[in-house]
Amino acid sequence: MNSKRIVWLFLIIFLLTGCSNSKYMSSINVLNWSSYIPNSVIRDFEDKYHIKVNYSTYSSNEELLAKVSGVKSGTYDLIFPSDYMVEIMKDRDIITKIDKSKLSHYKEIDQSFLGLDYDYYNDYSIPFLAASVVLVVNREIVNDDIIGYSDLLSDKYRDSIVLLDDTRIVIGSALMALGYDMNSLDVYELNRAKEWLIELKPNIKAFDSDSPKSFLISNEASIGLMWSAEAILAKQENPDIEIIIDRFHVMKTILLELDEIRKRITKKAKDKKERKSLKNNRFLILTSSDNLAKWQRNALSELLNNYPELEKPYMLKESFRNIYDLANSLEEAEEMYEEWISDCCNENGEIIYFENFINTVGNWHDEIFSYFKHKDEHDKTNAQTESFNNKIKEIAGQGRGYSFEVLRAKMIFGGVKPIMKKYDFKAFELDD
Repeated sequence: MNSKRIVWLFLIIFLLTGCSNSKYMSSINVLNWSSYIPNSVIRDFEDKYHIKVNYSTYSSNEELLAKVSGVKSGTYDLIFPSDYMVEIMKDRDIITKIDKSKLSHYKEIDQSFLGLDYDYYNDYSIPFLAASVVLVVNREIVNDDIIGYSDLLSDKYRDSIVLLDDTRIVIGSALMALGYDMNSLDVYELNRAKEWLIELKPNIKAFDSDSPKSFLISNEASIGLMWSAEAILAKQENPDIEIIIDRFHVMKTILLELDEIRKRITKKAKDKKERKSLKNNRFLILTSSDNLAKWQRNALSELLNNYPELEKPYMLKESFRNIYDLANSLEEAEEMYEEWISDCCNENGEIIYFENFINTVGNWHDEIFSYFKHKDEHDKTNAQTESFNNKIKEIAGQGRGYSFEVLRAKMIFGGVKPIMKKYDFKAFELDD
């Protein structure tokens, strides 16, 4: 499980032989997730280009892999796997390189969706669609204060939860419910996630990546973990459905943009030694300061001293995290978030840090801040309990932690016993 973000990418892939090698076509064979391209779009394409679209669907990446592996080369022209499946198909020689010079729109693609680790040079895949994983609750049936995955273990929800049929997301959600990184390679943490999922099993009604919304709309399930697009469609059918974006998925989104800042600084570095330092210390920059050992905090301090242009983005990331730990109500969270946005701006009020993230929060404001609607009456989740410590209380005493000087001192040099973990540092070494 090596996905790197709260946003999962579905990608356009050109298979070996087929449309990518044919200058003139009378038909094109497309294999995609259901409901991802409207029928009207297909009809308009056929009318405009006089090309027949033979459209087939699948309900999971594993089903996709089985379909393309079990047919002769060239049966399908375009497929739309999620990120990790690109690497698998590339290794199996199922897909072929893309001639990007023929894609006139390629330069218009948001750079944050390009150059990711599973296909760094985008030789085999082009971003098509981004989707968040969200928690969905039917408030007509469930009145409990659900704000995260750790709330799903209650026996009150027996046989009432629909989950995505996706190993990465299910295991990743269990890790996040326990306060761990969703990409953890630690054996102890993965075993704990396994135990958590076994405990959750009696509450699971179904696994469905094709149309999980159907379970919510029909009231067969009252709680769901699904793609954001599916959740929106479910809410359109049933206004009692509430969409909640878990805090850890929100943090994954801001970490993605922070890593883009690191990459830009790395590319500007003067020599190979500097570039290697920024690449290999990616883990220190993206990990919560609570989870760094003393020597790691010292290394982080040195890194931020050497690259001051990285310091403020890092502190902004940490101060945003504090909103989840310190805000006890929706009103307080929104007030703190407005303060945080002002810290992202220059003296003229122009946003100079995390603009994409701020736009994302704006687009999903209600779903993200639903977390805080229930937090003031909600006991701390397992994840909060494991990460919440005296450091946060000290920061709260310093004006909510929005002073960068105080943040820096508290986060890096605070005399707090860290949560010690075993990490496979190779997992964080990328070719920038």
